Amino acid sequence: MTDKWNERTAGLITTLGCIFLIAFSAPIIAPHMRTTLFHLCVLTQIVIWALFIVHYAVSLFLAKERKKFIRANIFGLLAVALPLLEPLRAIRALALVVVMAKQRGLSRRRSLITTTALVAVATWFFAGLAVTEAERNAAERTIHNVGDGLWWAITTMATVGYGDTYPVTMGGRAIGAILMIMSIALIGTMTATIASYFTEIYGSSPKTYSKSAAATLNETLQLRQEIASLKAQVAQFESGKSSDS
Repeated sequence: MTDKWNERTAGLITTLGCIFLIAFSAPIIAPHMRTTLFHLCVLTQIVIWALFIVHYAVSLFLAKERKKFIRANIFGLLAVALPLLEPLRAIRALALVVVMAKQRGLSRRRSLITTTALVAVATWFFAGLAVTEAERNAAERTIHNVGDGLWWAITTMATVGYGDTYPVTMGGRAIGAILMIMSIALIGTMTATIASYFTEIYGSSPKTYSKSAAATLNETLQLRQEIASLKAQVAQFESGKSSDS
């Protein structure tokens, strides 16, 4: 029942998620927008958040094993559980990206690769927006606009840290700490995925590697025996030729 429900609502969830992300980003990118538009963005986020709560509750109700469902859909739980507060709002936006990526119904490996790539880009983008909003009114700020925020986010994720931009508020530093942790996790996931890909190509287990090594060793021994036999034949031929002389 849960799978059928998710299949029927996949398009709706993706559409609502995209609208939520736009409503989340717009006030930060354009802080001087009209008050009416600002309130509309906030209202849109609240309504979509409520719809996600309903969707998650129905999915949980239809699940046969609810504990297993919760463990398998932890990002969906984060998307509905986190309140409309900074910096938790940015984390919920990231959770929505993961939920939308899982709606694509790809194979496990392709789903992991797609989700990791989307989360990496989304982490950079939403961290840049969140730190911009947190630092906007700080007296000694070094992050003045969205461009500065995105630059800080990419240098932090890449562990470069030029030092030209950095957060000075508690909220900005909290975002920075979360970004560092997520960056380490993403790098680990990417590394494991690439290693798994090469493992699948060249052998899926140590046992397979052992068989390949044994086959190579046998071939090498056979070649050595053939070479030794050829050397013996050549030596015998040269010995016979010397006797005839």
